[in-house]
Amino acid sequence: MPQADAKPKIKPTFIVRDGMLVSLGRPAGHIITDAQHENFRLDVEYRFAARPGNCGVLVHASTPRALYKMFPKSIEVQMNHRHAGDFWCIVQDITVPDMVKRRGPKKNWGIIEGKARRILNLTDDSEKPVGHWNAMKIECLADEVKVWVNGDLVNHGSKCTATKGQIALQAEGSEVEFRKLDITPISKLSTDPVATNRPKVKHLIDTHIHLFDPRRPQGIPWPPKSDKVLYKPHLRGDYRRAAKPVGVTAVVIVEASDWPADNRWVLDHVKGDDLFIGLVGQLDLTADDFTKQLDALRRDKRLVGLRLRPSGKWDPKSKKLIAGAKALAERKLSMDVLIGTVSVADCDYLARQVPSLTIIADHALSYRANGKTPSDAWIAGAKRLAENPNVYCKISGLYERSVKQPAPKDLSHYKAMLDILYGAFGPKRLIYGSNWPVTERSGSYASYVTLVDSYFAPKGQDVRELYYWKNAARAYRLPIK
Repeated sequence: MPQADAKPKIKPTFIVRDGMLVSLGRPAGHIITDAQHENFRLDVEYRFAARPGNCGVLVHASTPRALYKMFPKSIEVQMNHRHAGDFWCIVQDITVPDMVKRRGPKKNWGIIEGKARRILNLTDDSEKPVGHWNAMKIECLADEVKVWVNGDLVNHGSKCTATKGQIALQAEGSEVEFRKLDITPISKLSTDPVATNRPKVKHLIDTHIHLFDPRRPQGIPWPPKSDKVLYKPHLRGDYRRAAKPVGVTAVVIVEASDWPADNRWVLDHVKGDDLFIGLVGQLDLTADDFTKQLDALRRDKRLVGLRLRPSGKWDPKSKKLIAGAKALAERKLSMDVLIGTVSVADCDYLARQVPSLTIIADHALSYRANGKTPSDAWIAGAKRLAENPNVYCKISGLYERSVKQPAPKDLSHYKAMLDILYGAFGPKRLIYGSNWPVTERSGSYASYVTLVDSYFAPKGQDVRELYYWKNAARAYRLPIK
């Protein structure tokens, strides 16, 4: 703390409280190790307990007060809220791919005051909301520095001008709590075992996730407050943390709210994020002004379809419903159908009435998997529905449709049902979807991908490419090749 030079009895910036190391933020400064470290992993769990702000971890620290007569010569791994994982060069330097894009014009680069010292991270919103704990992993090996935040790889630099030094935590204005600071020697950098153990596909499109925020003043219609797992914010950053390490490359959001305004809310929430490429919205197809609402919503090119999820009494043969379905088809939009609220027979009727409409039947026809062969009636319904060439089946939601809860992770529990659907729809009309965050009731996102891949992988790479992206691109008319 430079201010302590003139005021030796100044209040300390770092304290221990309730078993945690706490940076009070003021006076500005840092706390630093006595020992030097090289070839190590630093695991940090931290949170901004009250309000978002700034902080950072300094690695390979050496000469004191090298910048602004305060911070030591080092590489800073940023913790600034919503920018966690940025690199800041403090009289040391490091190189990353796409340097001009991430650091700005080369003529401005530098490692001292007044120069372009910031190198942007690879992701947005990898942090959790204020008040929640974040997990940061920093690995330093030789001249490389690699950083993860909540499972997201957020930065990876090489050609660092330092390979060892002290480690410091900054105090830069905001209170930060640290409940874990573990240093482990390493001999190699980590890779993501989930992403690397499965054979890669060209694209992995998740066609079924929900995003919502119960903290909004207006609240949300779903899920209910009684749902202890789901009733909390599930936003784009949360999804990224769960899915990106598995290799997801694109996402179609399915709107779970039946409030028309929430279609716009979720589109605004993911605006500018290229991971989220499509929305299956919700509108009342039987409303008198349906086509007016639809045309207003489809001005946003990310709209790829609507979901049919009626509540209460409804007439599957309603002339207004059929007209609404035809309006979708005319506009080259698809229809997701939530089987369960809509019967397989009613879905089949709709498919035959509007053969030009692409229909995606959600959640493996909502079969309640129990490890046994489905009934003859269910099999007959699935086969009849599959006779319609305009109908696809989404293999999603297996966890929550399981009779046994938490849902088993063993393929044998679902295989009989999957065999029926694969035989009926064939490899060209089955689509991948997770139904995140509902999957959280039974397991991780990675465990769900592992489960479905254990079924499709033995069928060959061509089938995996169809299931994970080609069929979705065709059904939703996605701009992916």
